[in-house]
Amino acid sequence: MIKVMRLGTIDVGHRVSIYFRIDDTRGYWSFTGVIGPRPSGNALCCGQIVGAFQPEDVQFANGWDRSKLLRFVYVWRKYHLTSAIPQKVVDFLVDLPVTDKTPAWI
Repeated sequence: MIKVMRLGTIDVGHRVSIYFRIDDTRGYWSFTGVIGPRPSGNALCCGQIVGAFQPEDVQFANGWDRSKLLRFVYVWRKYHLTSAIPQKVVDFLVDLPVTDKTPAWI
């Protein structure tokens, strides 16, 4: 599964989007993200972005809320670069909303 999700936006002087990407195609689970992707492929921040913003600063996209974000962050921290995730966690990841936009870094 490769899944791209748009969490919403934060204000960094102007509003920028936050995206997450999940990938398990290499035999392990990889979680990455990007803050403020630009059409050129550059971004304000990318990679392991957990902790780079505060949940209360996010204007959530459809399907996201603080509770869902906090659960996702927990899953990210616990299962990043592991090869096995419990099925109920996989089900949670599958049910997360997909993005309505795709940034250049995908």
